[in-house]
Amino acid sequence: MSVQQMLRLLSIWSPTRTKSNCMKAQPGKQMTARNNKLRAIRFQRPDYIPMSFRINSACWHHYDQNALQDLMELHPFLFPDFRRQEQVSPQFGLTQRKDEPYTDPWGCIWETTEN
Repeated sequence: MSVQQMLRLLSIWSPTRTKSNCMKAQPGKQMTARNNKLRAIRFQRPDYIPMSFRINSACWHHYDQNALQDLMELHPFLFPDFRRQEQVSPQFGLTQRKDEPYTDPWGCIWETTEN
């Protein structure tokens, strides 16, 4: 689906065509996370852009874990529930495990030489 098609669908579905004021921000009041996400989907000037951010297993394996945890501490907006750990044990997916070939549902075999 192209961006233009998506925008067209959103404009048809969007409640901005109605006279409802339910999505208007009230001065001095923060929107709920749900309303903020809906405003972002509808391109209605949300208070912030909803997103999730995480450091993948390959980064934990490759980079200094203390440096990554320092980075996470410096950015509480990106990592709101972060708690420092002594040792981070990355959880590798089925296609990310060293010397363990994985066959997907289409019969393709995935192999990697390192976790």
